[in-house]
Amino acid sequence: MARSTPHAMFATILMQLWDNSAAQAELKYQGERTIRAQLLEFLQRKMRMLCDPDFIDLARVAVAATIHAPDRAREMVERLSQPEEGIASWIRAAQADGKLKPGDPVLIGALLQGQLKSMAFWPQVAMGQAQLNEAQQQQVIEMTLEMFLLYQQTAIASVAEK
Repeated sequence: MARSTPHAMFATILMQLWDNSAAQAELKYQGERTIRAQLLEFLQRKMRMLCDPDFIDLARVAVAATIHAPDRAREMVERLSQPEEGIASWIRAAQADGKLKPGDPVLIGALLQGQLKSMAFWPQVAMGQAQLNEAQQQQVIEMTLEMFLLYQQTAIASVAEK
């Protein structure tokens, strides 16, 4: 029986993280649905993933291994960032439909997701803080959604959704 090398085990762990992130990133713009409803659904899925204890544990292992061997982990960490394109594509489509203001969709998507990650992921991964309870998760989602819409949504789309 062949034994796994630490590098192979690390690659497998990161692939599990990537597969989980990729599954969560599935997001198709639907012009007939409100921006609010689509974003709420996306943020709820993202929050579930970020609060998943297995995902948190895998992220801790990946972060620790990256600190000890950054060259070995660089390719896999870059690959972990790729699923973030799902929200950028959605933002591009909403902008083309006149529902969101113009701007860099990759940056806008990173800022949107960063609000969730700063409250419900990095403190838990890096500092061992307790996971947010259901009410706290909902509060973070609602505040993130409201801030995003207040800044990014066009006036016409805002009126149409009310």
